[in-house]
Parts: sequence; C-alpha cells; structure tokens
Amino acid sequence: MAFVFIKSKFVLTPPALTTSLMKKRTVPDQFLWAHYKSAICKAAGLKDSSDENYTSLGHSLFANLAAFSKALPPMAVPTIAEALAQVYLLADTLITPNEIYTPALNRFFSQYATYIDCLIPEKHGQGPTPGQEAEIRLLQSAIKEANDKYNHDFNEALASWHLQGQEFPNKYPYFQNFIDETFWGEKLIDENSIILGLNSQINNLLSEIFGKDFEAIMVNKQIVDTVRTSMQGFFIANTYTMQVSTDAGNAIKPTYTPSNLVTFSEWVDATIRNHDLADRQKNKKPISFFLQKKNKPTEYANKNIDKPTGSIDAFFYTGKRTAFRSKSNSQFQSGQLININTEHEDFSAQFQYEAITNVQLTPGLWYDSSLMYNFQNPNHLSKAISLTIAMYPDVNLTLDSKSFNEFILAYHSKAGFGVGPYWASATHKSSKSSPQMDVTWNENLNMVQMKSSSPIPLIIGMEMEIL
Repeated sequence: MAFVFIKSKFVLTPPALTTSLMKKRTVPDQFLWAHYKSAICKAAGLKDSSDENYTSLGHSLFANLAAFSKALPPMAVPTIAEALAQVYLLADTLITPNEIYTPALNRFFSQYATYIDCLIPEKHGQGPTPGQEAEIRLLQSAIKEANDKYNHDFNEALASWHLQGQEFPNKYPYFQNFIDETFWGEKLIDENSIILGLNSQINNLLSEIFGKDFEAIMVNKQIVDTVRTSMQGFFIANTYTMQVSTDAGNAIKPTYTPSNLVTFSEWVDATIRNHDLADRQKNKKPISFFLQKKNKPTEYANKNIDKPTGSIDAFFYTGKRTAFRSKSNSQFQSGQLININTEHEDFSAQFQYEAITNVQLTPGLWYDSSLMYNFQNPNHLSKAISLTIAMYPDVNLTLDSKSFNEFILAYHSKAGFGVGPYWASATHKSSKSSPQMDVTWNENLNMVQMKSSSPIPLIIGMEMEIL
C-alpha cells in the first residue's frame, strides 16, 4: 500500500568538520541539500538516497490531488481532471540528474512514441540484408523528422489556442473547436497522416523481415498512434487517454495512473484532524530531522555529491526563486546566497512535518516496458515514479548573531528569506503554488521559526527511475 502514517522520530546527526575545514568555509549547499534529501527519503520509508533515484524539490509545491477530501476548504478540493493534470505534468516531464528537481523540456510520451515508431526487434537468426538495413535507416530518419515536425506544430497550435482564448474569450472553448475551425486542423491531420503512412511502410518491411518477432511492437505502435490521434480531441476515446483540466482548459493526454486518490484524500483528512488535536494538546510534530552544525563534506564523497551534476540552488537565500529550474533555461532564478555560518557552535536547522506519505505514478497501458531494450538515453533522463507528500512544514533555526540579523533584514525587505524549499517575507506573500510561511523570532536566543498552518499537502520530493 502506498499510503502510510509515519509516527517515528528521525534525527540526522552528521559528524564534525576538521579544524582546517572549519577555518576555510561553511558547509557547501550541495551537502545541505543532500542531507535534506536523504532525511525526507528515509522519513518517507524509501530506500537510502545515496544513488540518483531520488530528488527533493528546491521549491515547495501544493499537492493538488485530494479530490475526495472532506476536511480541506472547498476551494482547495480539486476535481478529478484537475488532479490528473498535476499527475500528468509531473509524470510525463522527464528529469535531468541533479541534487534537486530539475525538469527537462522532454516529454516522456513523445520520446517513447518516437522510439516505438523506429524500434526494430532484437536480432534473431539471419536478420535484415544490407539493403533492408539501409531502407530501415531511411524510414527511421523520415519518421523522426515527421514526428519532430508534428510535435513542434502541435505545441504551436496549443500556444495559439491559448492566445486566441485571451483575445476572444469563449470563441474556442476546447482545443478541438480551435483545431476544427482553423487551418491548424488540416495541417495537423496531414502531418499525422504522413507519420501513419511512414509507419505503415516500416511496419510492412519489419513484418516481412522479422515475422512474429515484430508482432509485439506492431501492437504497441497501433496503441501509440491511437493516443497521438486522441490528443487532438477533447473527449476520452479509449483507456489509453485521460482528460485533464488546467487554467487553459480541458485537454486529452496519455493516461498516467496515481495511487488510489480516495485513500490519499482520507490520509489528508486524518492528518488535518490529528493536527487540530495536536495543536490543542501542544504536541510536537511526529516527523523531525536535523541539519546540525559542523557537517563533514568528505563524509559524502562516496555518494557522488561532492561534484554535483549541475548548479545547485542556495540552501539559505534571499529573493524568491522560481518554482522549478531547467538546465536548458539559463535565466532561472535561484535566489541570492546568505552565507550562514553553519560551523558556528550554536547552528542548528530542524525540519518537522505532521505526516509523510507516497503517491505512486504509473504510465498507462500505452507503455510497454518490455520494449525498452534499445532505448538510447545519453543524458541519463529519468521519469518520476512516486511523489513524497508531507503536511504542515515547520522549520526551526538557531543561528549566530550576524546570520540571525541578516535573516531579519531580509525578512522585512521585499526579498524575503528562504531555507531549503521554503520562503517567507513580511511584505510579500508566497505564490499560489507554495504555502505562506508564518515567522516567529526569538532575539534572545537567535532563533527563528517558519511554519505553515495551511492544511493543503505539499510535494517535497520524488522517487525516480532512469529510462
């Protein structure tokens, strides 16, 4: 079962720095992120995060999945289509390797569909002749080019529909209306016909060469083609597609199946009730872990985090950063570093949550994992296979005087300050995708607490699977 209540207390206590390191620098951000990632991974009951199969989010994100909740405010309860929109967004967006969540521009279904279009069986017996091999390569190249053109124009049509919706509200309520009534419809139909025609040619050739060895690929190709065609409409045509609902309107997407959302909604409701009871009884949150003073960077060399694969966001920072980074976008906002003295004897950072659970994400029946034997993945892209979701974050810091005063100044400016995935400001509110954090200062002890009273669950990490 994917949903579990976790009531144990987890404390992460890193070893001390050597004297030479203490004099040179504070603990680098990648080690703080790695500590945080490892802690939430273990708190969620997943395996150790020393490999590349888990990532934490550099920005908190509301989990818009509790479609059957009775305890959430009515405006915070999503429809099934709205919940599936978030499932699709996170499950279909591929991820580049990094310490924190870094989405790629690639979509898994489009990558998979192009791969299946060009897939040939593993060789058994004689295989194709040199002439047939050349013909296969030519057709594969033409199919890839046709797919790239179709995907480009499909995205262009979608962007144009969004723009038309802003200029002429209600003229094209659905994407299908826009496709039917503009030149985009004929264009996409023609391009899809070219893809189908090329697929038919290569299918006939591969059937001639491989016979029964090609039958499984043929079956999956037909399913992929069905999904691709259905995505131009706005009605669910088969079990391989689902309807999602976003601010831009309804759309048809390839099916992704989450864990039971009824069970998840019950978990949310139970956590809200327990939280209200805990507030009355002044109980501490059951899930707690520390990023304590004097961390030792060399201790993590075996976890491959001493040389991160990409640039790392600051763990303590000022300035609100964007929700998700992208390596392809050099303009991402990662916040300005606050150089907290993490080696000071008073330093301590404690993260607490009321409860943590996992929601599994599974591709629909259009995906056949047994056919992935020739998939090329030079960039080591991964897809999300589960979401780690927590409720009621509570961060407690104890700082040296200089760092404490720097936090206060940042908090009362428009920049605000952030710790890991959480950000707060006295003058500016958090975005609609992340919680408003309430801040309490203790100037006598140089302590600051930032916590959220919002009952909406948060996605704080992802379990991944390399393609």
